[in-house]
Amino acid sequence: MGAFPSCCCPERKVAKNPLLTHSKPHPQYNGQSLHTPQERSLSTTRHHRDQGTHENNGNNNILATRPTTSRSSCSSKSTPAPDNVPAQQNGSTTLSFRDTNEQDNANAPDVPANTAPQPKTWPRKGTADLIWSKRQQQPTQRIQCANDITFGQWAATNQWRQFQVSHYDWWMFPWLAHSSDSMRSQEYSVRSGDMYDLIMRPEFVPNVAASVRHLVAANEHGFNPVTANTVHPARRSKIVGSLAFMHKVALASDQPLSLTTQLVESRELIENTFGVVSDVYWAEHIDYPPT
Repeated sequence: MGAFPSCCCPERKVAKNPLLTHSKPHPQYNGQSLHTPQERSLSTTRHHRDQGTHENNGNNNILATRPTTSRSSCSSKSTPAPDNVPAQQNGSTTLSFRDTNEQDNANAPDVPANTAPQPKTWPRKGTADLIWSKRQQQPTQRIQCANDITFGQWAATNQWRQFQVSHYDWWMFPWLAHSSDSMRSQEYSVRSGDMYDLIMRPEFVPNVAASVRHLVAANEHGFNPVTANTVHPARRSKIVGSLAFMHKVALASDQPLSLTTQLVESRELIENTFGVVSDVYWAEHIDYPPT
């Protein structure tokens, strides 16, 4: 070992360091001064760990000091145990931080993992059965109802013009009507709970997808049933908005991927054929499921 540095020689007076000035000598060194930095650091660490306090410049003000370890490369490698490790104190075991948390968690009340409202409690107008019966109503000579049945009949008999001149938007593509809409729109208006009841019917979404394909086929045969001059200009927004409404409800109720895929593909088919519709024309007609 090399010679002591000049600042640590016994003959040289060194200014008192408040961190190294103790109220009483450490018993291990019998009051003798410590010469090397390693010994001073070791003494300071042990004294703070044992006493937890030190005097400030010889005054009576006692400052609480947390145990620290020496930063010297030659200091001992042993460090005080962290707070979360059990320690023996007077023959008893102190609970660790992990044990305390486990006890708190055991006493905590049970909280449901999913607190979102279930589809059974979603708001409803009670129109799902009316819409479904309208779509399945058999046509007669007195009542010509354009629905799933007539759509299939028109396509099978090449009556493509019927898709252009008939009215079917309200029950074939339902959405949330506003107070300013027509009485017929109000009659077939749906909220999120009604739309959920509809898409839960196994035939509903496949019938919607088939209706979209019939409209596209009618356009291919020269009878534009969506954006022709003789068609109400709101029909395209109504179809797109209704499909978007169905898709929102299907996602919120965790429906199978095969069902949501049919709705996405149906909307893409309409917009690719008849043009994209900005959501400003249909977003307010969607009753978003509660979260």
